[in-house]
Amino acid sequence: MEQIEMTRVSSRGQIVIPIKMRQDLKEGDQLIVLRRGDEIILKRPKNIIAETALLSEKALAQNWLSTEDEEAFAYLQNK
Repeated sequence: MEQIEMTRVSSRGQIVIPIKMRQDLKEGDQLIVLRRGDEIILKRPKNIIAETALLSEKALAQNWLSTEDEEAFAYLQNK
């Protein structure tokens, strides 16, 4: 079920998660902060390894620019 609430950013960059959205969060819980264009997403790190791998793959794909990168990857694939 999708919920929508409003909040504000403080002068120190802090936000308050509305009470309806944080019913199952407790002090000290860690959250992952993702930025996708104009979206900022908070996620629980329950499957952090899979999500980190996926995000790393996307970041790598954006920065994979040179023929040297391609050659190095091909070399490693043949080992």
